[in-house]
Amino acid sequence: MDPNDEATEARSPDTSPARLRQLAKTKILRPLIAANPNVDEELLWELAVDHPEAVIKNPKMDLFDLGVDPWWERCESAALLKLLVELGVNAPQRGRDQLVHSIADELRESSPLAFRMEWHQRLTRHIFIAVAQDTSEADSSDESIGSDDQDAQDDAFWSNADDKEQEEYSFTLEFCSIVEDCFFDLEIGNSWKPHDSATLLKILIALGLSESGKMDLTALPWDYEHNSTLGGQGYWQIDKVDPDLPGWEFDLDVDGFGEGVLTVIDPTGFGHHRDISSEADQDYLNPELDRDLAELLFGGQFSIDQLHELLPKALVLNPDSAQAAHR
Repeated sequence: MDPNDEATEARSPDTSPARLRQLAKTKILRPLIAANPNVDEELLWELAVDHPEAVIKNPKMDLFDLGVDPWWERCESAALLKLLVELGVNAPQRGRDQLVHSIADELRESSPLAFRMEWHQRLTRHIFIAVAQDTSEADSSDESIGSDDQDAQDDAFWSNADDKEQEEYSFTLEFCSIVEDCFFDLEIGNSWKPHDSATLLKILIALGLSESGKMDLTALPWDYEHNSTLGGQGYWQIDKVDPDLPGWEFDLDVDGFGEGVLTVIDPTGFGHHRDISSEADQDYLNPELDRDLAELLFGGQFSIDQLHELLPKALVLNPDSAQAAHR
């Protein structure tokens, strides 16, 4: 058959749905068929993935709006994604909500997801200690506890001020915790739904492990179990003392959350104790999922890079929101 005749058939609203499906096997005719009001609904949504602009102009879309179920509730999630991108700011908000819920359902059906990474934390603390050089025969078993309040320090420890000379030391310690062979099983709750588009995008970008390659598990509304060969959240060690203090000893008793006690033994043999309590800076290194997230969504029709490009457009997030989600 003459190609021109086939193009005429693809355009004609009198062409039967069965014939349009046959013609759709020819790639060059597919955008013409996508705009034909006589195309069957299943084929229409299939064509929407590659030719959303033609589907939006199809008069059949107006008929869907007059029915009980609007078009965004009738099409597959991949078609919905591309149609929302094409419509941009003119897309119905209910259509965007439908996309969010569809993705959440797909994630729920695919969970749990196994996630493996090394988890490092860092905690920097500035320490002030006053050391007494005792000129008398003082009991060397006495323990001094430094304080930022010089008056309280004097009252508590230096009652015999005439017999002692004080020397102040100020230094910074950097603690580092190490966890090896971490495994996290992530599972989305049955009742959970993303509260907004930005939250969903942040989760997808984090799980996709693109850009910085880091994610904060605690920021996700998912249940997760953590296992490690070291148990708990690993161990802490003093990574750096600045400036270097020869003759000093340090003992760290800190839990996996960076809370505990630091004991410093100064050159005179006195012990100084400091409570360590703070949120540590967390770094997730070498993260990887057991499967590519893109394979779990939209039938695997898009790569994770394509999803990161399409989702902000479909959900009409401004550049600042999208960038914040990447961080």
